[in-house]
Amino acid sequence: MNAIEERPWQPAEGDQAPLRVLFFGTASTEPGYPRTRVLLRGLRERGVVVDECRQPLWPTSGERVRAAHSLFSARNLLQVLRTQAALARRLLSIGDHDAILVGAEGHLDIVLVRLLTLWRRRPVLFDPFVSLYDTVVEDRALVPARSMRAHLLRLLDQLACRFADFVILDTVEMMRHYVADFHVPADKLGRVLVGEEPECFSPPGDEPPTEPAGAPLRVIWFGTHIPLHGVSVILEAAAALRTAGVEFTLIGTGQGLDEARVRARGADNVTFVPRFLPPAELREQIHRSHVGLGIFGTTAKARRVIPCKVYDILSAGRPLVTADTPAIRELLTPGEDAILVPPGDSDALARALIALRDDAPRRLALARAGMLLYRTRATPAVLGAELVRILRRLVPQVSRRS
Repeated sequence: MNAIEERPWQPAEGDQAPLRVLFFGTASTEPGYPRTRVLLRGLRERGVVVDECRQPLWPTSGERVRAAHSLFSARNLLQVLRTQAALARRLLSIGDHDAILVGAEGHLDIVLVRLLTLWRRRPVLFDPFVSLYDTVVEDRALVPARSMRAHLLRLLDQLACRFADFVILDTVEMMRHYVADFHVPADKLGRVLVGEEPECFSPPGDEPPTEPAGAPLRVIWFGTHIPLHGVSVILEAAAALRTAGVEFTLIGTGQGLDEARVRARGADNVTFVPRFLPPAELREQIHRSHVGLGIFGTTAKARRVIPCKVYDILSAGRPLVTADTPAIRELLTPGEDAILVPPGDSDALARALIALRDDAPRRLALARAGMLLYRTRATPAVLGAELVRILRRLVPQVSRRS
């Protein structure tokens, strides 16, 4: 088995004959889930003709959260069957393509597309974005690890990768996880970062947006309150900074929100916004803050991911503080384009925020560096080029066998 190694980023290849790709599956493009939007836009910006055969399974964040808590309910299974049947009908009426890309969380989608396109002999790429077992069993602990449901989720992870000709993941650490835990050959894996669309959070021009004037230091976090986010670490830091001129705004809802509110009871420097905000409103909240927070959890998954909020904050021109993990170092350089603290260490987080509170030039330097990093590493055009290079390697291989 080949060793997993981080491949350095390179500029896009020269112009070649345009590819035609079918994007298939139940992946969502709603705000807060940029993966699919970035890949589709990136491919199109690189001259790829992209046709879509897509029907979201759970289109909204609220539906996704409810589905995760009752994953094997009759209602959910019926919705899966209806969606798969609709996709199958549409797929059978679609013409040929150079390749098929199955989008995020399409573990059942790839089984369907492989069975219905056996005669086409075109490469099928899979972008799982998350492992079902890793997310539901290990990270969120919604299903007991030794249960039949957990074994089924692991089997779906393995089968989906087996049905694919190539699997796209967003970090090298996640690639190592798939090799070790799901026995996916290393040469069947490639990395494409998640990124973000520039219009969502980026300010106009090359400078970060003007900071809010005066004290206190305003710190923002947003997310779904799942374990890998480490919200308890943020709240412990907030408790230590109650009289230090640092205020926290936590935006979003999800699994751990109620527990977080109980933990923060009586903390007058913590404000909860218990809903998901549309991009324009969230962008305004970020720009009205001095510092953005990433994740601080200590789960195994937290070590393997670069969360979407990291790209959002970097692109928005705000200094980022997040946990120092193997995955995050694939993108960030400590002290240059972000402040990294040990996972689970609320004292280190509090110290980092105090240092930023007292150093406006440092905040500006970090914000500038983060914006530059985003624009050179994580825009749709850059990531589209990465995916096109993968497609160019795969398409001739399968075409020659046709």
